[in-house]
Amino acid sequence: MKKIAISQPRYLPACNYIERMILSDTFVMLDNVQHQRRAFEHRNKIRTDNGDFWLSIPIDRVNSKSNQIKDLLILNGENWEEKHFKSFVHYYRKTPFYDEVIKLLDNFYSVKRTSLNQVVKDMLNILIDYLDLQVDVKWASSYNWTKQKDDLLIEITEFFGGSTYISGPNGRNYIDERKFENKGIQLLYHEYDHPVYRQVWGEFIPYMTIWDLLFYYGKDTVNYIKKGNLVKE
Repeated sequence: MKKIAISQPRYLPACNYIERMILSDTFVMLDNVQHQRRAFEHRNKIRTDNGDFWLSIPIDRVNSKSNQIKDLLILNGENWEEKHFKSFVHYYRKTPFYDEVIKLLDNFYSVKRTSLNQVVKDMLNILIDYLDLQVDVKWASSYNWTKQKDDLLIEITEFFGGSTYISGPNGRNYIDERKFENKGIQLLYHEYDHPVYRQVWGEFIPYMTIWDLLFYYGKDTVNYIKKGNLVKE
């Protein structure tokens, strides 16, 4: 049974996003769709002494070829890499795995990149390598799929020989389950009950970037991520 999951790329992905990757054999980055300004493709939160705080990549909407994720360029001169890195240094310096994890981020933020896709790819490669994730990541912009909505999800699943499609929980609101049933594709919904862990800055806040958990548990992060798994039909 080959499992396929599909989602937009994420900068600073959260635990539930990585857990869906762990559950899948092939994870497809849907980067040839429109970017939503308030979505998570270019931003996520970290835990601070004053609650949660957004770290966002500045997007150059004037010079980007289109508003599709794959075409988004990063705005020059904002020095966002240094700002984000210093935020991690300041708010996580007292965590158990700080010395180990901050080196990964130091290496990442020391490189200047021009596109959002490249940022996401490079960060994802660091996470896959550090956590030893066994997943095959594909990028939709490398293929010539032509269908839309549910039909596109089915087209991608069939293209990679999948017998199971793993949707996010919101898929229940828009997926036509009969289409998957007619194609003989098992449809699962990845619902996530976020595991609670100790955070330096007081009361636990869920759905921060996975880097929050990494600073507390290092390579054992994968075991904590899996505690929230609730895959249902």
